[in-house]
Amino acid sequence: MGEGGVRVILPLTPFDKLRAGLILSRKGRGDWKAEDKNIIWLLLVFIGLFVGVFGTLIGVAGGFILVPILLFMYPDETPATITSITLTVAFFNALSGSIAYSRLKRIDYRSGLLFALVAVPGAIIGAFIINFLSRGVFQYIFGAVLLIIAAYLLVRPEKRLVGGILLKWQTVRDLTDRNQNVHHYSFNLPLGMGI
Repeated sequence: MGEGGVRVILPLTPFDKLRAGLILSRKGRGDWKAEDKNIIWLLLVFIGLFVGVFGTLIGVAGGFILVPILLFMYPDETPATITSITLTVAFFNALSGSIAYSRLKRIDYRSGLLFALVAVPGAIIGAFIINFLSRGVFQYIFGAVLLIIAAYLLVRPEKRLVGGILLKWQTVRDLTDRNQNVHHYSFNLPLGMGI
């Protein structure tokens, strides 16, 4: 409401039209015009390109970007639907990134397989649990996890692991890529597998 109880109606942006059109179309009541469909497809292509480039650039599949976008665009969908779409996109993004990094010989296959030993069962368990979470609970959990990760990155971006328990199972790797650049890195394997 504006001043004096007068309702103020603002013009719809293309993104408002997109969201309204997606909501109506999911309920079978939407009557989209051709230009609206073009805007939607263009926006989805842009979102896919952004998620793909940024996700591969930082070494993740991009789900942390795509989930909030899908939660906004599809307010009536279940967490299971949102995560299944995200996992499908993440799979193809990770596959294409893996192919590109494989050509550059920048993949530590041994560590990747060790992480996959717990990641695959974890994904199966997560797919089972997501069916029991309401959308509200899912959004709070997802938001809290993103905030915790962001806080960690802001507070401790360059510090090395210290302390006996953290260094006890430290794994050190050297990887030589296709251009003969040597990458020296280390990580705590049990901690990484546990997370």
